[in-house]
This record gives sequence, C-alpha cells and structure tokens, in this order.
Amino acid sequence: SAVSLLTMSTTTPTHHQSTLHRAILPIIFSLALLFSVIQFIITAVLVHDYESNTYPSTSIRDRLRFLLFTSCWCLLFLPIFLFANLRLAGHALSSVVANLGFISLTWLLWLCGAASWSDALGGSLHCGDMYFTNQVVDMDIPYCGALRAVQAFSWMIWLLLSAALIYIATVAFRAKSRPTGLKGPMLLMQASINQSDVVNH
Repeated sequence: SAVSLLTMSTTTPTHHQSTLHRAILPIIFSLALLFSVIQFIITAVLVHDYESNTYPSTSIRDRLRFLLFTSCWCLLFLPIFLFANLRLAGHALSSVVANLGFISLTWLLWLCGAASWSDALGGSLHCGDMYFTNQVVDMDIPYCGALRAVQAFSWMIWLLLSAALIYIATVAFRAKSRPTGLKGPMLLMQASINQSDVVNH
C-alpha cells in the first residue's frame, strides 16, 4: 500500500545510516588490530635478531622494546573491546567511557612510540646507495627496510586510533545528555544518537 511504501522510504535511509554508525568503530578497531599484528611480527623479529647480535644503540633497543610492548597491548585488548562492543552490550567494557579511556591510553602509547622511534632514526632512513657528485656512498644499514616499516606502521596505527578517538569523543560528548550517560553501550549509543539526528532533521 501507499502507507507501507512511504514507511519503507522513510525508514530505509535511517537504517542504513544506523548500520554505518555501528560499523565505523569495529572497522577501525579491526584495521588497527591487523596493523598491530604486522607490527608485532616485525618488532619481535628485530628484537630477536638484535638480541643475538648487537643493538645499534641503547636508544634503538629501548624504543624497539617499547613498540613491541605496545603491539602486544593492542593484540591483547583490541579483540576484547571489539568483542565487547559487538556481543556484550550490557558489559562495562562496552560502555562509552570504557572505550574512551582505552583508546585515549592506547593513542598516547602509540604517539610516544612512533615519535620516539622517528627521533631514534633521525627522522627517516635511506636504504641503499646514495650518489654525490659522481661518487657512490654505501648506505647499507642492517635491517633498514624493517626499521622503516616499524616507523610506517607505528604512524598508521596512531592515525587509525586518532580517528577512533575523535569519533568516540564525539559520541561521548553527545551521550552526556542521555539518561545512561557515558555508561551506556557504545554501539547502542551510536544508533540512538543517529536516530535522534534523523528525527531532528
């Protein structure tokens, strides 16, 4: 009937927008988890190889170990929060405040790790030969490609967490006016805020 068609036309966009809002955070968490796995593998191999030989400096040693720890942190807690948000809507770990606290701390860890690692490398490394006035300078640095990969993935993970932090902070700011406040489930709070926006418009 005309009424049912009208209802479908008005509810379908809302449903799609709600689904999009529910998917944003799990997608970001999943990508950050994937990059953390890659970062863990690279840093673990580097630590193992350097322990068998010699670290270039104590700065490289300490910061590489810190990034390995930060990768392990994400491998442990990102799946927990991802599962809690998707399957445990009533659990404390799925609340807005829990997500905000976890992402804020993890964001800070990666910022410190990425910045300190970039500083230890002197900004960036050049792998291979360099040419100066018809002379070839050998720039062969052991594990050069892996060291650069650690830097790249550190900043990529930090950027993903920055996006997650901005999104969660926006939801948290809007959630303060809700009856459940910041203790409400993250995904349900996203959906309710999205629905209220549609109604207001």
